[in-house]
Amino acid sequence: MQQARCYETAINYWRRLRSQPAGLTMGVLYWQLNDIAPFASWSAYDHAGRWKPLAYAVKRIYAPFQVQAITDGNQTKIFLINDYIEPIAATITVHLLSLADSSDSCQAQSAAVLPMAVFNATVAGGFAARVWSKATAEVLQSRSECMPTTCYITVRATTNTAADGLSNSGIDIGPQQVEAQTSAFESETSLWFAPLKDIYLPDPNITLEGFAQVVSSTPETPAASMATALGVQEEGVNSADSFAATVAAAQRRRVQSTTATSNLAPPTAVTFTVTSTRPAALTSFSTQYKGRFSDDAFTALHPCHSKNVRFYPHASVGTVSTADLAAELQVESLFDHQF
Repeated sequence: MQQARCYETAINYWRRLRSQPAGLTMGVLYWQLNDIAPFASWSAYDHAGRWKPLAYAVKRIYAPFQVQAITDGNQTKIFLINDYIEPIAATITVHLLSLADSSDSCQAQSAAVLPMAVFNATVAGGFAARVWSKATAEVLQSRSECMPTTCYITVRATTNTAADGLSNSGIDIGPQQVEAQTSAFESETSLWFAPLKDIYLPDPNITLEGFAQVVSSTPETPAASMATALGVQEEGVNSADSFAATVAAAQRRRVQSTTATSNLAPPTAVTFTVTSTRPAALTSFSTQYKGRFSDDAFTALHPCHSKNVRFYPHASVGTVSTADLAAELQVESLFDHQF
């Protein structure tokens, strides 16, 4: 989780610089993607292909449409990042949440449920823009009990545009594009106002419930997206370019391997709901089964905002029953390592 937060801090900063004359950062690569053996490393996937917290963070960090929240001096600022060619209009909702909140705080008109700010903003295509700024002291004053060590914000940006109607100017090569977005889509982030080491966290009492099976049609990775983005075809249009030719050859082998297993029945995913009675920081799952979750490595989890998650078993695993996953799945948060 520490690695994921480190990458998130750095890469988010560089993404915000894409529209700054002093920066103009137009791309970031990270080390490293996967492991070849079972040992500790910088990788996002372990040797068996299971996603580590970094992989889930990277999925959010590199999303073509992203909302970011930061503290800058005495200001709290919100940015929108748009890698699509077209402009995107979004509604941004800001919640100020307290570590004192509990499942009993979720009444319709409570401070834990009502947003502290709602506004609309538009970000140009291929652009990063600051859309909101407010003194952090004023933000915390929105709730009388709030101090930097007792409260945090969550920010959600919801668009009115379907992602399949937009043109992505980036290269889609993996986890950030696994879940298809065919309707209005959103980005969410959380911001703690103090270092987590200085915050006394309550026991969140996290519960995993509502396990159910659904047939998954979600591919693990796009089969030929990198070659397509690079302009490489089966016959090797860019054969003079050794790198492109290498990519084309690798993609041909990958397609052949994919075709060999294409007649297998799609694996059955397991869906479940994550709830807590108190706020949690840095929540993550672990399982012995090879596969991945639709989302994980949450910066913050709140009792009034449960999360629905799917587990996608790898094709080599086959179907994982709800009973087996429910009995074996583990969840932890920073509270478990606080002392």
